[in-house]
Amino acid sequence: MSREPSVDVVIPAYRCAGTIGQVLDALLAQSHLPARIIVVNDASPDSLPDVLAAYDNRVEVITNEVNLGLAKSYNVGLRRVEAPYAMTLHSDCVLEAGYIRNLVRILEATPSAAVATGQYLFADVDRMSFADRLYLALNLIPREPAEQGVQPISFIEGKADLFRLEDLKAVNFFDEHFVLTSEDQDISARLRARNRKLVQDSSSRFTSAFGGTQDTVAKVIRKQRTYARGQAFIALKYGKKAYERTTPNRNHRAWHRVFQLFFTALGFAMLVLSMGFPLWLWVWMGWVGVRYLTYLALCLWVGFRDVWAVSALGVWSDVWYAVGFMEGLIKVTFLGRT
Repeated sequence: MSREPSVDVVIPAYRCAGTIGQVLDALLAQSHLPARIIVVNDASPDSLPDVLAAYDNRVEVITNEVNLGLAKSYNVGLRRVEAPYAMTLHSDCVLEAGYIRNLVRILEATPSAAVATGQYLFADVDRMSFADRLYLALNLIPREPAEQGVQPISFIEGKADLFRLEDLKAVNFFDEHFVLTSEDQDISARLRARNRKLVQDSSSRFTSAFGGTQDTVAKVIRKQRTYARGQAFIALKYGKKAYERTTPNRNHRAWHRVFQLFFTALGFAMLVLSMGFPLWLWVWMGWVGVRYLTYLALCLWVGFRDVWAVSALGVWSDVWYAVGFMEGLIKVTFLGRT
Protein backbone atom coordinates (compact mmCIF):
# COMPACT_ATOMS: atom_id res chain seq x y z
CA MET A 1 0.00 0.00 0.00
CA SER A 2 1.17 3.53 -0.75
CA ARG A 3 2.56 5.59 2.10
CA GLU A 4 1.77 8.78 0.24
CA PRO A 5 -1.12 10.96 1.48
CA SER A 6 -4.57 9.78 0.49
CA VAL A 7 -6.67 11.47 -2.17
CA ASP A 8 -10.44 11.63 -2.57
CA VAL A 9 -11.78 12.37 -6.04
CA VAL A 10 -15.01 14.32 -6.69
CA ILE A 11 -16.70 14.09 -10.10
CA PRO A 12 -19.82 16.15 -10.93
CA ALA A 13 -21.76 14.17 -13.50
CA TYR A 14 -24.37 15.44 -15.97
CA ARG A 15 -25.18 13.99 -19.41
CA CYS A 16 -21.98 11.96 -19.33
CA ALA A 17 -23.09 8.33 -19.56
CA GLY A 18 -20.97 7.95 -22.69
CA THR A 19 -17.70 9.18 -21.14
CA ILE A 20 -17.68 8.56 -17.40
CA GLY A 21 -16.87 4.85 -17.70
CA GLN A 22 -13.48 5.69 -19.25
CA VAL A 23 -12.88 8.27 -16.52
CA LEU A 24 -13.59 5.80 -13.71
CA ASP A 25 -11.54 3.03 -15.32
CA ALA A 26 -8.56 5.39 -15.53
CA LEU A 27 -8.96 6.33 -11.85
CA LEU A 28 -9.05 2.68 -10.83
CA ALA A 29 -5.83 2.10 -12.80
CA GLN A 30 -3.87 4.93 -11.14
CA SER A 31 -0.47 4.13 -9.64
CA HIS A 32 -1.69 6.14 -6.63
CA LEU A 33 -5.23 4.83 -6.12
CA PRO A 34 -7.82 7.26 -4.78
CA ALA A 35 -9.05 6.51 -1.28
CA ARG A 36 -12.59 7.37 -2.42
CA ILE A 37 -14.24 8.24 -5.70
CA ILE A 38 -17.33 10.39 -5.15
CA VAL A 39 -19.62 10.90 -8.15
CA VAL A 40 -22.27 13.60 -7.80
CA ASN A 41 -25.11 12.78 -10.19
CA ASP A 42 -26.46 16.24 -10.93
CA ALA A 43 -29.95 15.02 -11.87
CA SER A 44 -28.59 13.66 -15.14
CA PRO A 45 -31.39 12.70 -17.56
CA ASP A 46 -29.43 9.96 -19.35
CA SER A 47 -28.46 6.39 -18.41
CA LEU A 48 -25.80 7.52 -15.93
CA PRO A 49 -27.23 5.49 -12.98
CA ASP A 50 -26.95 2.29 -15.02
CA VAL A 51 -23.32 3.02 -15.90
CA LEU A 52 -22.42 3.79 -12.26
CA ALA A 53 -24.18 0.66 -11.00
CA ALA A 54 -21.50 -1.45 -12.70
CA TYR A 55 -18.89 0.00 -10.31
CA ASP A 56 -20.86 -0.98 -7.16
CA ASN A 57 -18.85 -0.30 -3.98
CA ARG A 58 -15.83 1.12 -5.80
CA VAL A 59 -17.65 4.42 -6.36
CA GLU A 60 -19.78 6.46 -3.95
CA VAL A 61 -22.73 8.08 -5.68
CA ILE A 62 -24.58 11.15 -4.45
CA THR A 63 -27.70 12.06 -6.43
CA ASN A 64 -28.97 15.64 -6.53
CA GLU A 65 -32.76 15.83 -6.61
CA VAL A 66 -32.56 18.79 -9.02
CA ASN A 67 -29.82 20.06 -11.29
CA LEU A 68 -27.54 22.31 -9.21
CA GLY A 69 -24.80 23.17 -11.69
CA LEU A 70 -21.07 22.60 -11.53
CA ALA A 71 -19.95 24.65 -8.53
CA LYS A 72 -22.71 23.45 -6.20
CA SER A 73 -22.20 19.86 -7.26
CA TYR A 74 -18.49 20.13 -6.60
CA ASN A 75 -19.23 21.43 -3.12
CA VAL A 76 -21.72 18.65 -2.40
CA GLY A 77 -18.95 16.14 -3.00
CA LEU A 78 -16.10 18.14 -1.45
CA ARG A 79 -17.94 18.44 1.86
CA ARG A 80 -17.77 14.62 2.05
CA VAL A 81 -14.00 14.52 1.51
CA GLU A 82 -11.93 13.19 4.39
CA ALA A 83 -8.49 12.83 2.74
CA PRO A 84 -5.90 15.63 3.01
CA TYR A 85 -6.04 16.03 -0.77
CA ALA A 86 -9.13 16.42 -2.96
CA MET A 87 -9.14 16.10 -6.72
CA THR A 88 -11.92 17.79 -8.68
CA LEU A 89 -12.38 15.97 -11.97
CA HIS A 90 -14.63 16.52 -14.95
CA SER A 91 -16.66 13.58 -16.17
CA ASP A 92 -14.98 13.57 -19.59
CA CYS A 93 -11.32 13.70 -18.49
CA VAL A 94 -9.23 10.53 -18.61
CA LEU A 95 -6.05 10.60 -16.50
CA GLU A 96 -2.74 9.03 -17.44
CA ALA A 97 -1.74 6.28 -14.99
CA GLY A 98 0.73 8.37 -12.97
CA TYR A 99 -1.30 11.57 -12.87
CA ILE A 100 -2.43 11.55 -9.23
CA ARG A 101 0.94 10.33 -7.92
CA ASN A 102 2.81 13.07 -9.80
CA LEU A 103 0.59 15.85 -8.48
CA VAL A 104 0.68 14.55 -4.90
CA ARG A 105 4.46 14.53 -4.99
CA ILE A 106 4.55 18.06 -6.38
CA LEU A 107 2.31 19.39 -3.60
CA GLU A 108 4.24 17.47 -0.95
CA ALA A 109 7.43 19.13 -2.22
CA THR A 110 5.83 22.60 -2.52
CA PRO A 111 4.19 23.59 0.79
CA SER A 112 3.33 27.05 -0.57
CA ALA A 113 1.13 25.57 -3.31
CA ALA A 114 -2.60 25.08 -2.72
CA VAL A 115 -3.37 23.27 -5.96
CA ALA A 116 -1.57 21.41 -8.73
CA THR A 117 -2.86 20.54 -12.15
CA GLY A 118 -1.65 18.89 -15.33
CA GLN A 119 -2.10 19.53 -19.02
CA TYR A 120 -5.09 18.34 -20.97
CA LEU A 121 -4.93 17.09 -24.51
CA PHE A 122 -7.41 15.73 -27.00
CA ALA A 123 -7.22 12.34 -28.65
CA ASP A 124 -7.88 11.99 -32.39
CA VAL A 125 -8.49 15.68 -33.09
CA ASP A 126 -8.88 14.91 -36.80
CA ARG A 127 -11.72 12.50 -36.01
CA MET A 128 -13.62 14.90 -33.77
CA SER A 129 -17.02 16.16 -34.75
CA PHE A 130 -17.27 19.60 -36.30
CA ALA A 131 -18.75 21.00 -33.06
CA ASP A 132 -15.84 19.69 -30.97
CA ARG A 133 -13.20 21.10 -33.31
CA LEU A 134 -15.12 24.38 -33.40
CA TYR A 135 -14.92 24.52 -29.59
CA LEU A 136 -11.14 24.04 -29.68
CA ALA A 137 -10.73 26.65 -32.40
CA LEU A 138 -12.91 29.38 -30.89
CA ASN A 139 -11.28 29.06 -27.47
CA LEU A 140 -7.68 28.65 -28.75
CA ILE A 141 -7.31 25.41 -26.78
CA PRO A 142 -3.81 23.89 -27.24
CA ARG A 143 -3.69 20.64 -29.19
CA GLU A 144 -0.03 19.78 -28.61
CA PRO A 145 1.76 19.10 -25.30
CA ALA A 146 4.00 21.77 -23.81
CA GLU A 147 7.40 20.72 -22.51
CA GLN A 148 7.87 23.18 -19.66
CA GLY A 149 7.88 21.04 -16.52
CA VAL A 150 6.40 22.41 -13.27
CA GLN A 151 5.65 26.13 -13.28
CA PRO A 152 3.42 28.62 -11.46
CA ILE A 153 0.17 29.61 -13.15
CA SER A 154 -2.41 32.31 -12.47
CA PHE A 155 -5.52 30.12 -12.75
CA ILE A 156 -6.47 26.48 -13.00
CA GLU A 157 -8.50 25.08 -15.89
CA GLY A 158 -11.02 23.39 -13.59
CA LYS A 159 -10.78 19.94 -15.20
CA ALA A 160 -8.43 17.71 -13.19
CA ASP A 161 -7.04 19.67 -10.24
CA LEU A 162 -5.54 18.40 -6.98
CA PHE A 163 -6.24 20.67 -3.98
CA ARG A 164 -5.10 20.63 -0.41
CA LEU A 165 -8.36 20.19 1.48
CA GLU A 166 -7.30 22.73 4.11
CA ASP A 167 -6.97 25.40 1.42
CA LEU A 168 -10.39 24.60 -0.01
CA LYS A 169 -11.89 24.93 3.45
CA ALA A 170 -10.07 28.22 4.02
CA VAL A 171 -11.81 29.80 1.01
CA ASN A 172 -15.12 28.02 1.71
CA PHE A 173 -14.93 25.84 -1.40
CA PHE A 174 -16.34 27.01 -4.74
CA ASP A 175 -18.50 30.10 -5.13
CA GLU A 176 -21.98 28.71 -5.81
CA HIS A 177 -23.10 31.78 -7.75
CA PHE A 178 -21.35 30.19 -10.72
CA VAL A 179 -23.48 27.60 -12.49
CA LEU A 180 -21.61 26.50 -15.61
CA THR A 181 -18.30 28.34 -15.86
CA SER A 182 -15.64 30.62 -14.28
CA GLU A 183 -15.78 28.92 -10.88
CA ASP A 184 -12.20 27.82 -11.56
CA GLN A 185 -10.92 31.37 -12.16
CA ASP A 186 -12.76 32.63 -9.10
CA ILE A 187 -11.31 30.06 -6.72
CA SER A 188 -7.88 30.61 -8.28
CA ALA A 189 -8.06 34.33 -7.51
CA ARG A 190 -9.23 33.70 -3.94
CA LEU A 191 -6.39 31.25 -3.30
CA ARG A 192 -3.80 33.64 -4.71
CA ALA A 193 -5.23 36.40 -2.53
CA ARG A 194 -4.13 34.26 0.43
CA ASN A 195 -0.62 34.08 -1.06
CA ARG A 196 -1.11 30.46 -2.03
CA LYS A 197 0.49 29.24 -5.26
CA LEU A 198 -1.05 27.36 -8.16
CA VAL A 199 1.24 25.12 -10.19
CA GLN A 200 0.99 23.13 -13.40
CA ASP A 201 3.01 20.08 -14.37
CA SER A 202 2.90 19.80 -18.16
CA SER A 203 4.31 16.26 -17.99
CA SER A 204 1.20 15.10 -16.08
CA ARG A 205 -1.47 14.75 -18.73
CA PHE A 206 -5.04 13.74 -19.31
CA THR A 207 -7.24 13.55 -22.36
CA SER A 208 -10.64 15.16 -22.67
CA ALA A 209 -13.47 13.41 -24.48
CA PHE A 210 -16.22 15.96 -24.90
CA GLY A 211 -19.57 15.17 -23.34
CA GLY A 212 -23.05 16.35 -24.18
CA THR A 213 -22.77 19.96 -23.02
CA GLN A 214 -21.05 21.16 -26.22
CA ASP A 215 -21.92 18.58 -28.84
CA THR A 216 -23.68 20.95 -31.24
CA VAL A 217 -22.67 24.19 -32.91
CA ALA A 218 -25.43 26.07 -31.08
CA LYS A 219 -24.16 24.86 -27.69
CA VAL A 220 -20.59 25.88 -28.54
CA ILE A 221 -21.69 29.38 -29.48
CA ARG A 222 -23.91 29.69 -26.40
CA LYS A 223 -20.94 28.75 -24.24
CA GLN A 224 -19.18 31.92 -25.40
CA ARG A 225 -21.98 33.89 -23.79
CA THR A 226 -21.81 31.81 -20.60
CA TYR A 227 -18.04 32.17 -20.35
CA ALA A 228 -18.32 35.92 -20.77
CA ARG A 229 -20.89 36.36 -17.99
CA GLY A 230 -18.61 34.65 -15.49
CA GLN A 231 -15.53 36.51 -16.68
CA ALA A 232 -17.31 39.85 -16.27
CA PHE A 233 -17.82 38.92 -12.62
CA ILE A 234 -14.13 37.97 -12.27
CA ALA A 235 -13.00 41.21 -13.94
CA LEU A 236 -15.12 43.42 -11.66
CA LYS A 237 -14.33 41.51 -8.48
CA TYR A 238 -10.58 41.04 -8.86
CA GLY A 239 -9.45 43.56 -11.49
CA LYS A 240 -5.89 43.17 -12.77
CA LYS A 241 -5.11 40.56 -10.11
CA ALA A 242 -7.26 38.07 -11.98
CA TYR A 243 -5.20 38.43 -15.13
CA GLU A 244 -1.57 38.10 -14.11
CA ARG A 245 0.83 36.84 -16.77
CA THR A 246 0.99 33.08 -16.99
CA THR A 247 1.82 30.48 -19.66
CA PRO A 248 2.06 31.69 -23.30
CA ASN A 249 -1.12 29.92 -24.37
CA ARG A 250 -3.15 31.31 -21.46
CA ASN A 251 -1.83 34.82 -22.13
CA HIS A 252 -2.81 34.42 -25.78
CA ARG A 253 -6.30 33.29 -24.83
CA ALA A 254 -6.73 36.24 -22.46
CA TRP A 255 -5.85 38.71 -25.21
CA HIS A 256 -8.21 36.84 -27.54
CA ARG A 257 -11.07 37.54 -25.11
CA VAL A 258 -10.11 41.22 -24.91
CA PHE A 259 -10.15 41.51 -28.69
CA GLN A 260 -13.54 39.82 -28.91
CA LEU A 261 -14.92 42.71 -26.85
CA PHE A 262 -12.94 45.32 -28.80
CA PHE A 263 -14.04 43.97 -32.18
CA THR A 264 -17.72 43.88 -31.24
CA ALA A 265 -17.77 47.31 -29.57
CA LEU A 266 -16.03 49.00 -32.49
CA GLY A 267 -18.17 47.15 -35.01
CA PHE A 268 -21.34 48.24 -33.22
CA ALA A 269 -20.14 51.86 -33.22
CA MET A 270 -19.52 51.67 -36.98
CA LEU A 271 -23.03 50.34 -37.59
CA VAL A 272 -24.52 53.19 -35.57
CA LEU A 273 -22.48 55.73 -37.55
CA SER A 274 -23.61 54.14 -40.83
CA MET A 275 -27.20 55.19 -40.06
CA GLY A 276 -26.20 58.80 -40.70
CA PHE A 277 -23.14 58.28 -42.88
CA PRO A 278 -23.53 55.34 -45.34
CA LEU A 279 -19.77 55.27 -45.97
CA TRP A 280 -19.34 53.76 -42.51
CA LEU A 281 -21.23 50.67 -43.66
CA TRP A 282 -18.35 49.91 -46.01
CA VAL A 283 -15.89 50.52 -43.20
CA TRP A 284 -17.87 48.08 -41.03
CA MET A 285 -17.83 45.44 -43.78
CA GLY A 286 -14.07 45.82 -44.05
CA TRP A 287 -13.71 45.51 -40.27
CA VAL A 288 -15.73 42.28 -40.27
CA GLY A 289 -13.63 41.02 -43.17
CA VAL A 290 -10.40 41.64 -41.25
CA ARG A 291 -11.73 39.74 -38.25
CA TYR A 292 -12.83 36.88 -40.52
CA LEU A 293 -9.31 36.66 -41.95
CA THR A 294 -7.89 36.68 -38.41
CA TYR A 295 -9.96 33.63 -37.52
CA LEU A 296 -9.01 32.05 -40.83
CA ALA A 297 -5.32 32.30 -39.87
CA LEU A 298 -5.98 30.99 -36.34
CA CYS A 299 -8.07 28.04 -37.46
CA LEU A 300 -6.32 26.65 -40.53
CA TRP A 301 -5.61 23.45 -38.61
CA VAL A 302 -9.29 22.41 -38.84
CA GLY A 303 -8.79 21.73 -42.55
CA PHE A 304 -9.66 23.46 -45.81
CA ARG A 305 -13.19 22.06 -45.93
CA ASP A 306 -14.27 23.49 -42.56
CA VAL A 307 -12.09 26.53 -41.95
CA TRP A 308 -14.44 28.89 -43.82
CA ALA A 309 -17.42 27.96 -41.64
CA VAL A 310 -15.33 28.02 -38.45
CA SER A 311 -14.08 31.52 -39.26
CA ALA A 312 -17.60 32.81 -39.91
CA LEU A 313 -18.80 31.27 -36.64
CA GLY A 314 -15.80 32.85 -34.93
CA VAL A 315 -17.01 36.31 -35.91
CA TRP A 316 -20.48 35.41 -34.62
CA SER A 317 -18.99 34.07 -31.39
CA ASP A 318 -17.36 37.47 -30.79
CA VAL A 319 -20.81 39.03 -30.73
CA TRP A 320 -22.17 36.42 -28.32
CA TYR A 321 -19.15 36.84 -26.06
CA ALA A 322 -19.67 40.60 -25.93
CA VAL A 323 -23.39 40.16 -25.22
CA GLY A 324 -22.61 37.78 -22.37
CA PHE A 325 -19.97 40.12 -20.95
CA MET A 326 -22.44 43.01 -20.89
CA GLU A 327 -25.04 40.79 -19.24
CA GLY A 328 -22.47 39.83 -16.62
CA LEU A 329 -21.54 43.46 -15.92
CA ILE A 330 -25.20 44.41 -15.51
CA LYS A 331 -25.98 41.47 -13.23
CA VAL A 332 -22.93 42.05 -11.06
CA THR A 333 -23.49 45.81 -10.86
CA PHE A 334 -27.20 45.69 -10.05
CA LEU A 335 -27.76 42.23 -8.59
CA GLY A 336 -24.37 41.45 -7.10
CA ARG A 337 -24.14 38.06 -8.82
CA THR A 338 -23.50 36.37 -12.19
